[in-house]
Amino acid sequence: MNRIKISGIYRITHKPTGKYYIGLSVNIFDRWASHYNDIKMKKHSSIDLVNLWNISQPEDWVFEIIEYISLTDFKKSSGLKGKVLETSFRRHLLKREKYHMSLHSINMALNKMKKNFS
Repeated sequence: MNRIKISGIYRITHKPTGKYYIGLSVNIFDRWASHYNDIKMKKHSSIDLVNLWNISQPEDWVFEIIEYISLTDFKKSSGLKGKVLETSFRRHLLKREKYHMSLHSINMALNKMKKNFS
C-alpha cells in the first residue's frame, strides 16, 4: 500500500494536561506509527511521554502537523540532488523544529531533549 509522504514538523498533545511532544519527519505518518510502537514496547526516548500515555485514553491525544514542508518545493528552490539534497533538507527540518520548539514552553514539553524550548 502506498501512503502519501508528508514532511514537516508535528506535535503530539495530551489534551487533559496540555503537555506535548514536538518532532520532525520526512514521513510524518510513519513516524507517528513509530512513536506508537515505541511507546507500546516501552522503548521510546521520552519516558515522560510513555508514562503519560500509559495512564491516558487514546482519545486524550491529538496528533497534528504544525508545519508542512514540501521536499519537492525545497528541491526546486535549492537545485540540489541526491545525498546533498537529503542532508540539506534534513538540516532545514531541524531548523524549523527548533523554531517551533522555541515557541513552546519547556514546562509542558514531553521531549527527552528540552534544550530548544523557551
